[in-house]
Amino acid sequence: MGMDRVSTKARLSEALAKTTMEKGIHIVKHPIDALRTMLSVTEAGTRIQEFSRALERAEAKYGKDTRAASIEAMLSSKDITINFTRMGVLSSILNGMVPFFNARVQGASKFYRAFIEAPLEKGIPGLEAHLKAFQWVTIPSLAIWWMNKDEEWYKELPKWRRLGFWNIANVGTDEKPVVLSIPKPFEVGYFFGSVPQAIAQNAYEKDPGLVSEAFYESFKTLLPAQHPMELLPAAVKPGVESVANYDSFKGRNIDLAYEVEAKLPKDRYSQYTTETAKILGKWLKVSPRKIEHMMAGHTGGLMLDTLRSTEALFGARGKATDKEVRDIPIVGTLFARSPYGRGRSVNEAYDLLEELRRKRGSKDITRKERAKLRTLENATRLMSILRKKVKLGQIKKEDADRRITELAKRALKR
Repeated sequence: MGMDRVSTKARLSEALAKTTMEKGIHIVKHPIDALRTMLSVTEAGTRIQEFSRALERAEAKYGKDTRAASIEAMLSSKDITINFTRMGVLSSILNGMVPFFNARVQGASKFYRAFIEAPLEKGIPGLEAHLKAFQWVTIPSLAIWWMNKDEEWYKELPKWRRLGFWNIANVGTDEKPVVLSIPKPFEVGYFFGSVPQAIAQNAYEKDPGLVSEAFYESFKTLLPAQHPMELLPAAVKPGVESVANYDSFKGRNIDLAYEVEAKLPKDRYSQYTTETAKILGKWLKVSPRKIEHMMAGHTGGLMLDTLRSTEALFGARGKATDKEVRDIPIVGTLFARSPYGRGRSVNEAYDLLEELRRKRGSKDITRKERAKLRTLENATRLMSILRKKVKLGQIKKEDADRRITELAKRALKR
């Protein structure tokens, strides 16, 4: 307690707050703690309900108001979802430096205990857990896939969003989709949601790459980190990723390949980049995209949400962005912007272009690959021209994005 005076003082202030005025002052002085408490209400409700049920069972076993019954009920309530207090010495040290380290370890442990180590039921370990996962994850996931399987916006979603989220519906227009996108739970969401979706997609429209990616991403959820960079302490991870130009969560470059080739660092931004990041980029001569990555990495997105809201309030954001649902604080995180112009086909086209250029540089390229390289270079050159026309106001951004996506698809022969 004596080693963390700030935390101790905050807890003491909370405990001593008696009147409504004192509690209000405490919330104003500690807004992050207040937000954390508010967001934990739904999980606390589940644990409280489980505690009540477990206590009733335990008291029937050990007797009413016994210590053993209370302890068993408490342990049961902690383990109903993920028991975040269950950790060893090494995990407790790493968890203090690496965000969500113990949550991932305990998530994998819970998955193993529920689906593999559980007692046999009709010859199947954890049969009840399997049936519930099929009912609440697999069936809804396949239903969502069936509704959207022929939609162009759905096919163009980047793999990380397609596999990691339930992309339920387009609430925008066909020209400018806005996708209602809800995160899937780790482990269960991937194994019982993403894998069945990928298998169904491959059966409907050959896409073996998506199936292998789904299995790969599913097994990665069982690891303490999905990328070596995720084991870096939170204090240095955003900086290291910015230097490496790699976002380990999204599995892609921070500055896009075509921007690195064609633009100075200070000019590497999109229409959605905050004006604050652009100004800082010009002053520091660094990429505004990387500045926003640093902000998001150190504050969990809170600083970016605050900046966007503040800029919109004072009219600093342009007309193209102040109407975006995605920019609404908190609520906006449930939506994804249009994948056209930056989605799966465009990303894969630039990735393949970069790979083939490396092969050409190493003089290890086949005649067929050289022809593909020329096709991709022509396509990306036309994409660059379209982006310049958007900046000059010669073409609508929505039209340019659709044409960019079509160019990428043709270059990849989709």
